[in-house]
Amino acid sequence: LHDIMSIERRMAKVTNQIATGRRINYFHDDPTSMALTISYETVSHEADNYMRQVNSARSWLDETDSVMQQMSSAIRRTKDLAIKGANGPNDDDSHTAIAQEIGQLIDQMVALGNAQYDGRYIFSGQKVETRPFSKTVTAFGETVEYNGDNNPLTRRVGPSTYIDVSTPGMEVFYPPVTKSTDLSVIKAGDGIPNGDIEIIDKTGAAATVAIATPPMTTVDDVINAINGSGVGVFA
Repeated sequence: LHDIMSIERRMAKVTNQIATGRRINYFHDDPTSMALTISYETVSHEADNYMRQVNSARSWLDETDSVMQQMSSAIRRTKDLAIKGANGPNDDDSHTAIAQEIGQLIDQMVALGNAQYDGRYIFSGQKVETRPFSKTVTAFGETVEYNGDNNPLTRRVGPSTYIDVSTPGMEVFYPPVTKSTDLSVIKAGDGIPNGDIEIIDKTGAAATVAIATPPMTTVDDVINAINGSGVGVFA
């Protein structure tokens, strides 16, 4: 009777395996293999998640590439119009038409800068819900302001692997300022006015640095003037 019951239990187990299509249905069927199976399922789930992140990143980058190609076309057209306006005979009507088209191209660039993918702004950095670019009117005329941040959006595509999928608008539209940056291109090409900078260190020592272009031409010239002012301030 014991042998018969043992055989019946094994037959029931095999029948259940056939019915479910799985060799292991309960932990006690094979504890070692069951533990491995759970581990494999976890790895498989993580791999599926990484693949979704990769596909999302690829779609985001494809959209960014498409938008930047349109920007490149607008910039080339603007350059052609600028050359046309500067060379050759052009009457007032021609100049007006060129100016109007360049104004439209600027509006197009702002619109492209505010492009979205999946309901999120592409060039806002990590502030994906914030419209990155807005046109405002100042004493100098119309200007474009950036409202995003400088932090790229990242995706985790491996256990310890992250990739940047977004390019903050500051990197796309505004060149980085370095020591060699010409002072004339700062403030969107307005440059900086001549004047004095007063410096006071924590001991109360003071100095005045004269900013004049020329002789100053680069950011490095201003830095050197501050550092050579004789007070305890380092730029």
